[in-house]
Amino acid sequence: MTRKNPGLAIILLLASGRIYEGLKVSASIHPIVYRDYHRVLSRVFPYGVFYTMDDEGAVVWAEVDLRRDPDWIREAVQMSRTKQS
Repeated sequence: MTRKNPGLAIILLLASGRIYEGLKVSASIHPIVYRDYHRVLSRVFPYGVFYTMDDEGAVVWAEVDLRRDPDWIREAVQMSRTKQS
């Protein structure tokens, strides 16, 4: 991705940053898509940020390319949570 267009990585980082900033004020309004995982969609890329809520706010577990197989996405999100526990 970045070899073809190095500026694309910067755009991805900015789009991700907007999502994370938005979670500070609007966490928990996004749909729960699997167990207790909420998902917010990027407006620029086919990416989704998966997070849960705790007493302190949103806890982001994964940001993944949503063009992947849904089973792969579920496994990746669960594995990221398992590694943190």
